[in-house]
Amino acid sequence: MARPKEHHRAIEYLRELTQNTDYLKFDGALRMVVDVSRPQKERLLKTLEDLYHTGEIFYGHHADPCALLTCYIQGPHKHLHFVDAGGGGYTMTAKALKAQKRAC
Repeated sequence: MARPKEHHRAIEYLRELTQNTDYLKFDGALRMVVDVSRPQKERLLKTLEDLYHTGEIFYGHHADPCALLTCYIQGPHKHLHFVDAGGGGYTMTAKALKAQKRAC
């Protein structure tokens, strides 16, 4: 069983982990990794597809059973986490998005 001080450190690290995990929005595009159930994924993709067909958005997606977490550490409480899918995540998503834009 963890001692109280170790437990406090673990809780503090988890808080910092979530606060310091990246999401990017630039050029009017949101880029993120999400962990969802199969039904949630199907609903999300249906919504994105509907928005695409009405001409409101372009989108790309990639599904993978695992994720990678890279941590850039600048100090004891100053770090940033980069999250990507294990099988090429953002790269595969970008390819899908570019192909969708070319098709228009």
